[in-house]
Amino acid sequence: MKNTLHKLWNIQNLAKTTDGEMVNIEDAEQCFNAVSTDSRTVNSGSLYIAIAGDNFDGHDFIESAYQNGATLALVSTVSDCAISQIKVADTRLALASFASWYRQNSQLKKLLAVTGSNGKTTCKNLISFMLSNYYKPEKVMATPGNFNNDLGVPRTLLGLKQQHEFAVVEMGANHLHEIDYLSRIAQPDVALITIAAEAHLEGFGSLAGIIITKGEIMNGLAKGSPIVLNADSPGFDTWLKMAAERELKVLSFGKSKQADFSLFNFEQDKEHLAFEFSYQDKTFPVKLSMLGEHNAMNALASLVSCFAAGCKLEKLIPPLANFDLEQDGDKGRLQQTKLPNGQLIDDSYNANPSSVKAGIDVLVSISQHPLLCIGAMAEIGETSLQEHANIARYAKQKGVKFLLSYGNDAKEMPNHFGKQAFWFASHKELADKAISLIKDDLVDSCLVKGSRSAQMEKVVAEIKLKLRKS
Repeated sequence: MKNTLHKLWNIQNLAKTTDGEMVNIEDAEQCFNAVSTDSRTVNSGSLYIAIAGDNFDGHDFIESAYQNGATLALVSTVSDCAISQIKVADTRLALASFASWYRQNSQLKKLLAVTGSNGKTTCKNLISFMLSNYYKPEKVMATPGNFNNDLGVPRTLLGLKQQHEFAVVEMGANHLHEIDYLSRIAQPDVALITIAAEAHLEGFGSLAGIIITKGEIMNGLAKGSPIVLNADSPGFDTWLKMAAERELKVLSFGKSKQADFSLFNFEQDKEHLAFEFSYQDKTFPVKLSMLGEHNAMNALASLVSCFAAGCKLEKLIPPLANFDLEQDGDKGRLQQTKLPNGQLIDDSYNANPSSVKAGIDVLVSISQHPLLCIGAMAEIGETSLQEHANIARYAKQKGVKFLLSYGNDAKEMPNHFGKQAFWFASHKELADKAISLIKDDLVDSCLVKGSRSAQMEKVVAEIKLKLRKS
């Protein structure tokens, strides 16, 4: 994370903002030029932060960081290494404190925060794309990769540079109150909740817990700030009450006619989606090279978020026709590759019950003989087997012709789908079966979907490789 605001990145500021004790410090005004939590990636002049995790303790690698060029270490236990150190009670909390202070002293005009059970990364990328076109790309920073947790959000904020005027920060959670923590660190000017759905139930306990946690993104907003809410989502009424208590300005979107920004006339072909939305008695048409009604909602949510940040809708919409999922960082999210008679849809990045159903809806909308390749969904708690059974029945009801499943919790899915469904013990076996069905013209289009732990991108890669060779 290279930094151009060198005057802020010095030992004295770090110690002051983290309530740290300086150890082996010769020059308190000495600056550091990068921050790392991995001793292998430090550069000369870096700050190394020793994080204690479940499977490792960064304090064991302080000497290695020093040998690799780090000039300063943030620690909770002082090392006998010759490196300069700042000792704090908790290095995770200290990282967050320093990042929050740095964000407040940066040149930002607006920080937009995004959370939700589904769609947050797509919305992050859409918002970043729109702001980059509206202003200039160098003025906009967005969360890199999946840096959306208690370590990732502070590291994202420390990536702010002198030229950045807008930041788009994604916030993810797998347990209660995590979004509250992240929002208070980032202190957004605009916040978006995409949707609440049954994801990470092991950490939240119930959909009600998810709704409350997603709503806690409002806790970092100042009075009068805009909060963008999905009027069609479970929990909308709860969020309205939370927003009223905090005296926030609500901008709602959705298919509901009561939404401030109401979506209608959704259409889709094999490569594009189109829709219209109304706002204050005006109608706006939108077209994108994406699939799925849920992505129409993501696009509308992103438009509303940029509008809330001060942009004009008329200027935001035209560039959206050039938005490219893969180019803009949404790898494994409804990306298409041509098959002999249809499309291979790679949606392998992650999965929960609602996102799988959305993917199935896309598949059957473009296919006469659809194939679903599904990896087990993770972190959905005690209802996992039932949720997998529900997905199998949903796929059958919607017209999926063949279902191929992988992973322990997906083992019984064929029993709930019926004929033309199979479970496989390996990615290769599943991919080979999919390729056979495609080559025999028994299916035309194929959706590959699964949680990260299912690694269904291996199935996508195998299908692409084998079909290229044939």
